[in-house]
Amino acid sequence: MAIFAAILVELFIVILGPFLYFATGWFIGWLIKIMFGNMFVSGLALLGISITTSQIPLLCGILGVIGSFFKTIVTQRHNN
Repeated sequence: MAIFAAILVELFIVILGPFLYFATGWFIGWLIKIMFGNMFVSGLALLGISITTSQIPLLCGILGVIGSFFKTIVTQRHNN
């Protein structure tokens, strides 16, 4: 029974994880749009990326999901 519960929890995390990354990124993008919208769009235009201020939350949400696939976890093992 515990193995079945562990599998269900893992599936829940795999399915819900990308949505949480997108929602968090979208919220941060919304805050950027409100506070620094025009400045942010002008900075991206200097890099050759042309978007409107209304597309900032979507862009940040997509980058949040894509960035979640490239996480690195560093663990250290100490021998005593």
